Amino acid sequence: MEKTAIEKSDLTELLWESREEGFTALEHEVIYRELCSGCGLCVSACPEDVIGFTEYPKLIGKCTNCGYCLMVCPRSFLPKNELEEKTFGSAP
Repeated sequence: MEKTAIEKSDLTELLWESREEGFTALEHEVIYRELCSGCGLCVSACPEDVIGFTEYPKLIGKCTNCGYCLMVCPRSFLPKNELEEKTFGSAP
């Protein structure tokens, strides 16, 4: 059996296709990591109105994976230690 090399672009495409999108990404990157500030921007940004809010954002309908919730979330862009440093002046 002949081995074939995986091109870098093929690997990048596979990784890109396997990434999480939409509310699932918001859950894993922000909510489950306890970074959510409760601002509600994700709720207001959702064009399908499928994100509700009680203690934290929750999916209340079928997510179309548009990604707007993650794009507007102010907590989705910095690692936790950087976020704490920028917010409080130093990371614990």
